[in-house]
Amino acid sequence: MAQEGSEAKREFERNIEHTARNTYRISRVLNRVAKKVTKFMRMLFRNFIKPFFVSPLKSVQKDGKTKGLTQTKVEGGLTREQTKEILLKAKNDGVAVMVKEITPEDRVRRKTVHQQDKIYETSVDVQKWEHRKNSFLGRIPILDKMIDKKIYNAKVNFEKDNMDNNDKRYIVFANISRKDWLNESLIIARDKTLENKGINHEPIQEDYTKDVGLKVNELEYDKNITDIEIESYKSNYIEVHMTKEEYVKFDERSLQEGNNEFASKMFSGDDYVTVRFNKAYYDKFKENYNVNAVQSVKEIGSEDGITLKQGNIPVVTQVFKQEKEFEQFKNRELDGKDYIATHNQDGSVTLKYSANIIVNANKEYSKKQQALVTEIMEEKQVQKEDKDELEIGLDKTEDGILKDEMEDIGDEMSK
Repeated sequence: MAQEGSEAKREFERNIEHTARNTYRISRVLNRVAKKVTKFMRMLFRNFIKPFFVSPLKSVQKDGKTKGLTQTKVEGGLTREQTKEILLKAKNDGVAVMVKEITPEDRVRRKTVHQQDKIYETSVDVQKWEHRKNSFLGRIPILDKMIDKKIYNAKVNFEKDNMDNNDKRYIVFANISRKDWLNESLIIARDKTLENKGINHEPIQEDYTKDVGLKVNELEYDKNITDIEIESYKSNYIEVHMTKEEYVKFDERSLQEGNNEFASKMFSGDDYVTVRFNKAYYDKFKENYNVNAVQSVKEIGSEDGITLKQGNIPVVTQVFKQEKEFEQFKNRELDGKDYIATHNQDGSVTLKYSANIIVNANKEYSKKQQALVTEIMEEKQVQKEDKDELEIGLDKTEDGILKDEMEDIGDEMSK
């Protein structure tokens, strides 16, 4: 009985182990299948479902350091053929663009990614088969003929699409950092269209773009409005608070000036947009923007104002009536130090800094002065010693010459 009981126990343990092993195998297989299905579903959504509903706007906004846009400003809009040329060039150059169609009612209707791709798919076909011809040219004669036929059919479809949509007009948008690219692409598209029609013309370089600023309703709370995170500025920066309306103007003007290195964010519970940029740009900011139009301008020193929050060290507050006075004091005493300076609308500056900054600066200055004085005194002492040695040498030389002359006189008298 005991032997039968132990045998049954071992059999039971083997069954449990076998079941556990099978369960583990099945779970691994199911996990791999789930990962592949998830990957397939994401690919399906990204490539086949999302393009039917999603606008390219976000891709265009992410194509530069800011979300500002620029658009074509051709009167009446671009033709279908010109739009195709720009879209094809954008695909080849890796530039994100967005197309809007001008309806007969003069309304602008945004295209989805799928609709935008359908506009220039005939151009892609022509380019694809021409590229293949260049790759296989002369290798296989039959293949060359087949590719030539494909190119011919693609060009027929290209022209047919242009004729069927001859009355449609479009506007093309790109990130404002791509303004020069968009203008160049538009000139190339215009010239190629005229060339296809057999019209001779002189190349004309004009600006066919205009900038499109952000809209107030596009600003969201607790989101970095620029691609540069506002927390990335931790020292030696300018912080400006301005209304949403003023920020839209600032965004556009700053981009036109070519200074994109700034970060901005609108915090929750705050109706103002916070903008930060390197303080080296402050003079340029004052030249190109009305400082009095903003809520406040603060200049932060080397440690983001942390030393001012230490309770055991007193904080000194100093008011300068003019910015010129503040700049002189800053260059003399605050270079590389931590401080917060508020630039007021009346032209004055309110400066706050830790009390030990100036004390330490004075100590360092005293040490440098003492070292300089010691060095000067040592140099003077060396010069004095050299002068004494020179005078002694001259005296000895003069005595020797005088003795020789006396001996010569004595010899002459003895003769």
